[in-house]
Amino acid sequence: MEKDANYIGKSFDLYSYRYTYTYDTNENATFEITRDSIYYVDHNATYKYDLIGDSIKIKFDDFISTGKVNFVGDTLIITYENGESKYWHFKY
Repeated sequence: MEKDANYIGKSFDLYSYRYTYTYDTNENATFEITRDSIYYVDHNATYKYDLIGDSIKIKFDDFISTGKVNFVGDTLIITYENGESKYWHFKY
């Protein structure tokens, strides 16, 4: 049986999450993850993504960004080749 492309690990199914995240101490939302895309608020732009295993591949207009995805509580951590970014669930 082939796994869904939006499945991470044994218990994480991105379809069941629709979260808005903020970066650092920003008072505003940074992006919202939906079923098939990520909407970046400041840029008013939406980009498709793929999840394979524990990795996310975001398809920006000019490049593709790939990182390892991990959740600690409601904190989304993406580890890229050049470092780690933490995003907190934005409560509004």
